[in-house]
Amino acid sequence: MWRDKAAARRSARRTPEKTLLLAALIMGGLGIFIGTRAPLYHKRGKRRFMRLTKIILFGNLILISLIIFLFYFLTILKVNYPIIELCVKGSKTFDSR
Repeated sequence: MWRDKAAARRSARRTPEKTLLLAALIMGGLGIFIGTRAPLYHKRGKRRFMRLTKIILFGNLILISLIIFLFYFLTILKVNYPIIELCVKGSKTFDSR
């Protein structure tokens, strides 16, 4: 967002909105949302962009909450998935040389 705002001020080559929305979709929704607030106010006038940014941010928050909930739920039930065992045991798995 900073780079695109600077390019807009210089009338230089801009970052396409599709690229900014793709960055937001790949778990960058909060950064894009903050970039539309003070001090940048970048793309505030674009209603479609603002609406999509809010939807993506909401989706990111739901996905993160779901992952945290499932991780917590599966560790309580002692479900044996390798990724959970790796996260719970930490580096102990790699220290057994």
